Amino acid sequence: MKIEVRNTHKNALLSREEITAEAFFEGKTPSRIDVHKEMAKKLGVSPDLIVVKGIKTHFGEEKAQVTIHKYESNDILDTIEPAHVKKRLLPKGKKEEQKGE
Repeated sequence: MKIEVRNTHKNALLSREEITAEAFFEGKTPSRIDVHKEMAKKLGVSPDLIVVKGIKTHFGEEKAQVTIHKYESNDILDTIEPAHVKKRLLPKGKKEEQKGE
């Protein structure tokens, strides 16, 4: 998978960067977890500071538009993002553990 950043918008009020990118892939659409890891590497930041808001594809195309929010700190991310959004980025085993709690 290859990701190219198309647009970056600094949102000072919410202490985050709103990033729009295109992901090029072969086969099935990449999961949020795969995009999350790849964007963390590309941006050179901790994966804990990035949230994948959406992945949109068009039928038959092997590219997707990705929307990502990159926060300045973990405290700000925890304050702004709802729990269900953060839970989407956990591997399956950890999601099931949190359901039991």
